[in-house]
Amino acid sequence: MFYKIISQGQIIDAAPGDQLNYVRWQEKNGMFLSCAPELADGIVSTDGGSIYLLEDSTAGEAIPGAPVITMAEITEEEYQEIRDELDAGQAIVNPDDEQQEDSQAKTRLRQLEEMVASLQSMKAKDNYPQGSYFVLHDEVYRATDPISKGSEIRPGYNCEKKSLDEFLNQEGE
Repeated sequence: MFYKIISQGQIIDAAPGDQLNYVRWQEKNGMFLSCAPELADGIVSTDGGSIYLLEDSTAGEAIPGAPVITMAEITEEEYQEIRDELDAGQAIVNPDDEQQEDSQAKTRLRQLEEMVASLQSMKAKDNYPQGSYFVLHDEVYRATDPISKGSEIRPGYNCEKKSLDEFLNQEGE
């Protein structure tokens, strides 16, 4: 097994699984000690010069600014490609993060499209006489004309949007 070590969307290291050196923070002596993977707060970098903290580590105060990492299993071929790029001093963006960002962007776009579609086809659920107030999509509106149940609600045409402050501070309506 081989692993890529990822911090803030960048691949910062790669190592064979049998060469990972897991460490745990020992508060009493103020140092990291080798340990079993299930007890680890972090791992030692492949060059031995840094400690990377695991995401769920509580030892963050031991090394302020230490990279917080996740690890993902990769093939031997991927490991060799990553090692070559890292040894050449190249920064590597984690491709899995790009795919996740694309997926999140598509989800946000779909949600926005659904919201726009729902706002464009707003139908009155009740009758709203002229001058009455109603709440729609967490916004307060005042009917400038009578709006009958099932008819289209069109801000700027048959109703006006009111801010919550305007609604709460109005007198006599």
